[in-house]
Amino acid sequence: MCSQSVSQLNALECHWPLPRQAEQDDVIVFRSDGFQLPLFIIPDAGGEIFFGARLTSKVHHDIPVYGLRGQALDQPPFTTVQGAASRYVSLIRSVQPIGPYRLIGWAYGGVMAYEIACQLLGLDEQVEFVGMLDSWLNEPIMDSSKNEPEDKLSELSQKAHCMLLSLVGKAQSGSSESVHPWEYNFYAEQQLGLVPDEWSGCDYRNWLIQRECLLEAEYHAPVLPIYIDLLVVQDILQDIREDVAYHHWDRVLSRRKIRRSTIHRSSAQLFEHDGMKMVAQFISRIIENSSGIEMHPDSLRLFDYKPVVKLQQSSSPTATIICIPGAGDSIFRFMDLVDLIPSEWRVCGLQPRGFLEGSVPHSSVEAVAKFYLEALQLEASAKPVYLLGHSFGGWVAFEMAAQLEQRDCCIDALILADSDAPVTAKKERSELSALMSFIRLFEKQSQSLGLIEHELSMISHRERLIRLHYALIHQKLMPVGSRLKDLEQIFRLYSANIRTQYYPTFIPSVKTHLIVDHHNNELQKAGWQSVQPEINCTMSTGNHMTLLKQPHVQSLADLICDL
Repeated sequence: MCSQSVSQLNALECHWPLPRQAEQDDVIVFRSDGFQLPLFIIPDAGGEIFFGARLTSKVHHDIPVYGLRGQALDQPPFTTVQGAASRYVSLIRSVQPIGPYRLIGWAYGGVMAYEIACQLLGLDEQVEFVGMLDSWLNEPIMDSSKNEPEDKLSELSQKAHCMLLSLVGKAQSGSSESVHPWEYNFYAEQQLGLVPDEWSGCDYRNWLIQRECLLEAEYHAPVLPIYIDLLVVQDILQDIREDVAYHHWDRVLSRRKIRRSTIHRSSAQLFEHDGMKMVAQFISRIIENSSGIEMHPDSLRLFDYKPVVKLQQSSSPTATIICIPGAGDSIFRFMDLVDLIPSEWRVCGLQPRGFLEGSVPHSSVEAVAKFYLEALQLEASAKPVYLLGHSFGGWVAFEMAAQLEQRDCCIDALILADSDAPVTAKKERSELSALMSFIRLFEKQSQSLGLIEHELSMISHRERLIRLHYALIHQKLMPVGSRLKDLEQIFRLYSANIRTQYYPTFIPSVKTHLIVDHHNNELQKAGWQSVQPEINCTMSTGNHMTLLKQPHVQSLADLICDL
């Protein structure tokens, strides 16, 4: 074993994902004391942090520093950036329940930090600092290769081997083009002390799979109303081309929202004493120059969004009904229903945040329910008050009823229009699977759009949306003058909604009614009965989408008017 390599790697204080589940170690405490907001170090794609202790020693002593460890190696790997980020958000909030938040990540950790920031904004929290250390935003490559899984792991192992050698200042021996079996690299890294002593071959293989799943995950960074701080590592003799000067982040954000700095070092030298000192200065300069919370102006407007829209007004209302649309949908889905509601009733719709470019959809049911309740001011509403939620909106309505009862307030009835029952199991959705679900919803309103999953998997995300946009216009489901950008934003909202996990922590006692798709089986009813045993179930003559349209919406209107 090369003692020099071991000492160099130990000096980096490497923190790896664990070979077993150990929740108490998921957050690494580099420094817990200090009166400033903490800094959270986001790990690379394999869940490892190479520079936490060294960076902590250089940043201001009044800043607490925490690192996040990747998924345990005996757990199923995350296959989406959103899924992995959701876990990191939970870890961050277990340490710091309320923002503003400070995040920093190296390489792929910077991409992850960006998605974490997105989800924190979706919880109505503030994000003060998103630092990226030489992080590239690269579009996923459509891989049509027929490589066997083990061959792909060996290729990934070769890249990881080169990365680990560079971190300890060692050059790759032999031809860099030769690809060895991953077992060969594991043995070599064991001999050099580049991986934890306790790792078995199975642990190393799981680590490679964890890296592979995230590095190959299709991720399209949304436009966020924040600044990012990008530190570009540049060799002193190297000239950076203008088109890559911002590491492709300017494909998503305008350059005025990217505060870019340059450090004249190699990637490996970034982790050396002087390199970490410069990184610490980069962080301190940005944080100290911020006057209070330096947020992008659009981020401030994010919290001023007004969701309440009056769909029917009455001078002397005798009842109030509040309508919450499904995933990616608009309040105007309820207009056929409004036509059947007595004219003396007040009808309000809650328009989801996220339809406009740069606005951020909520990332939890609890957050959107709280946001809506604060906007509604229900104490001024005419009694009785009914909550109606369609599909995903049913979860929101259920959570709103729960939060109201916990405040000793009550509504008079809760109506769930074809909402799936909440479940405790978490399920990730890739970009393609989310798009196919989106397409199926449109097809419930019309005929097949002729878009086949296998064919869509072979083209880029933008090309998929172009095909969908054309098909929707052809089927008269979107107007001829609609823009592709509009469809893209609707899909962003939809995919954020369906990635949301929800299971209520409090069950409201309000009388609850469920109206279901006529194609549905008893599983939906049974699922809700396991959550709310006293729920009443009614069958609609329409499907998931048409039950809100004439003539099928009549059964829903009759149910509401009979309450």
